[in-house]
Amino acid sequence: MIVEDEDQNERLDSFFKKDVEIDDYADLYSLRKNEMLFDAFSAIFKGSPASVIARIFVLKGLASDDVCTSWSPSQIRALFNIMDDDKLDRIIGRLRKSPILNYDSNDGLYRLSDIGRMAVSALNSINAFSQEDDTGLGFMFGQIAAIDSMGVEQSPEALQHLLFRLNSLYEDFENSIVSGSERRIKESERKLKSMQKFVSKGSEIIARLTKEGAGNVEAYRLAQKIGRAQSRLSNSSATIHRSLNKIERQRIDLGESGISVSEISNWLIERDIESIASLIDGKIAHLVKPYFILSDLLMDSAEDELLREHISTEKQGLPEPVDAVEGFTDYEIEDALKIIEEWMPVLQAIDSPVKMSEIIRADSFGKSSYLMSLLSIVGTGGQGLPDNIVGDLARLSLDVMPSTESEEVDHIEVSEMSVVRIAPKEMDK
Repeated sequence: MIVEDEDQNERLDSFFKKDVEIDDYADLYSLRKNEMLFDAFSAIFKGSPASVIARIFVLKGLASDDVCTSWSPSQIRALFNIMDDDKLDRIIGRLRKSPILNYDSNDGLYRLSDIGRMAVSALNSINAFSQEDDTGLGFMFGQIAAIDSMGVEQSPEALQHLLFRLNSLYEDFENSIVSGSERRIKESERKLKSMQKFVSKGSEIIARLTKEGAGNVEAYRLAQKIGRAQSRLSNSSATIHRSLNKIERQRIDLGESGISVSEISNWLIERDIESIASLIDGKIAHLVKPYFILSDLLMDSAEDELLREHISTEKQGLPEPVDAVEGFTDYEIEDALKIIEEWMPVLQAIDSPVKMSEIIRADSFGKSSYLMSLLSIVGTGGQGLPDNIVGDLARLSLDVMPSTESEEVDHIEVSEMSVVRIAPKEMDK
């Protein structure tokens, strides 16, 4: 594929429709204020991978020089004496045309600009974390920790990126467990171990943000979601271990060799096609004749495929849309927990049999439905549930006795309710 080189003088508004005023969008405005920073990164990263590595090598060398803060051309050549002079001059010339490297014509010296040092610092952080953490969490938690330590208001964008990555990792772990592949599950286990120290360090910051507030409502809400996502990831560890133990119990060894099928599979995966082909080169004199592929079986398979293709091409309309029941809404976890906390004293005060209509009196149909659904948890014992408000609900000493009867009620948005009786366990016997 050939990609046309971009015009360096191209205007930003040319990327948008003609009726769009780019100054009306806050995200674009904040990006335009940092055009000089983007010019610096463009000077570093435009070109071949080899040229990019060479430029970063020169920048890191200049930034790490603890003796000089400015350099003459001869000093730069001495500092990078292992590099080709012409290529080095070309790199310095390119950086000089960008906001990264300043040149003072009066004294003939080069100096790294503030933007240049910021770019080098950012690249060093990314490079350091990428060598130790392939999940990306280390760098993301590092950003949040740096902002927290400086006392600056947390950026919702940084928290949003972290939340997305945590959810993405959880999905990857779940998919690896469902696949039953030992290689994928072990890879998930390795990732989980590598990210533990970053998650534990980040948990302290996230806990402080959710307790003390993160500076604005959006950041506070994201911090709470990040805390829950971290808990889900931690719970994945036990599931991964159980899956690996199950695979270990079902391991198949080849005779008395002590070599398992999974070990051979992993060994083959690590080889390329050429090396695998060379293993059988000259070892097989005759091609294997697949007698197990019979004509009638092929006919059945072909018929299934043709039928599947025929079915998939038929037009299948969607059912007519149904209007949602007015007043019914899904609750965020925070709202749901608040509803349970407000309802808990009502349940704890039950000392004689009562009907559901007496203890469910909400201000909307949605809330009434939610409270009714919670009755399925009440009195179940709470085995396996965490030590929280939901577990307390399950551990209440109450019996819930449904029936097929219904009764008319005069509640807000509710005209009829099922007759369900709730009684203390010692009284319903």
